[in-house]
Amino acid sequence: MPLDRPLDAESTRDALAQAFGSRVRLDLMIFLLSSGPSTRGQISAELGVPGGTVYNHLRSLASIGLVHTDPPEAVKARGTRAKWTVARVRLDELYAELGRIIAQ
Repeated sequence: MPLDRPLDAESTRDALAQAFGSRVRLDLMIFLLSSGPSTRGQISAELGVPGGTVYNHLRSLASIGLVHTDPPEAVKARGTRAKWTVARVRLDELYAELGRIIAQ
């Protein structure tokens, strides 16, 4: 779910903490970046984390625009396996902001 507007500095810091304040989220992002679009089951099997836990982390990352599904969650038919992927532009924005924060 991409964001429609840029975040202010405080919201960006919150997004960074939400995104990377968890080892599972970090491992999940690394896996998606290296493996490409993957289903929740594939991610769960690779990380050795229950599917429900993976889904909760994916939803959290989606809420800040870092991952999205194909097909989108809103139109996905029940039983369809969505593939999750990293929203690279959003990740690059947060990475750049992290660099600015650290440089201060």
